[in-house]
Amino acid sequence: MFTSSFIKRHIVRLPLDKIFSTRELLIYGSRTAVDQTLSKLVKMGRIIRLARGVFVKEGSNIEKITVCDVAQKKAESFGKQIATWGGLLAVKLGLTTDGHHEHVYCISGSSSSFKFGDVTVHLRKVCARKMYLSTNIPGQFLHALWHLGKQRLDELRKSPWLPVLLKRTDREYIRSSVHLIPTWLASAFLHWHLPRAAFQN
Repeated sequence: MFTSSFIKRHIVRLPLDKIFSTRELLIYGSRTAVDQTLSKLVKMGRIIRLARGVFVKEGSNIEKITVCDVAQKKAESFGKQIATWGGLLAVKLGLTTDGHHEHVYCISGSSSSFKFGDVTVHLRKVCARKMYLSTNIPGQFLHALWHLGKQRLDELRKSPWLPVLLKRTDREYIRSSVHLIPTWLASAFLHWHLPRAAFQN
C-alpha cells in the first residue's frame, strides 16, 4: 500500500518527457511490489512503458524520445556509461561507406540488448580505453580506426587524403594517445603523416 502511494507521488512530481526507471523506485519497496505497481499504472494509462524497466508519465511526447535517450537511461540505471559505437563513428567520420542499420552503443559493462518499439537496441561491452577515446573528436577518430581493423587501415593509408575533419590541435592529442590504442594502430602513426586536407584551419 505504502509502496504504491509513494511511487504514484514520485511520478506525479516528474516533469513530462522525463524518463525514469524501475530501479529508481526501489527505495519505496521490494522489486516485486514496485513491479506490480508499475504494471497497474501502465494498464491504467498513467505511465507509458518505453522499454523493459523504462517509462515516462502520461502526457509525455514519446515521439521526441530517441533510441539514444532510452539507451542512456538503461545504462544509467545500472551505473554504466554509453558511447557511440565504433562502426557508426567510422561512417560519421567518412572512413567507410558501409553503414550499419543496427542500433548499437558501446557500454562500460556487460553486453545486453532491449526492445524499444520495433527496434532492437544492442549495448556492447568495450574496454575502458575505447570508452575514454569516445569523449572527443580525435579520440573518436582513433576509436573508429581501431574498430575498422588493420586491413582497412592499410587501405586508408594508401589514399591521398582522408575525409576526416579535425582541428590542427587535434593532431597532438592523437600523438599523445598512442598508448591507449593497439600496437598495430600506434605503429602506423609513426610513419603516417595525416594530410593537411584532413584538418580544419
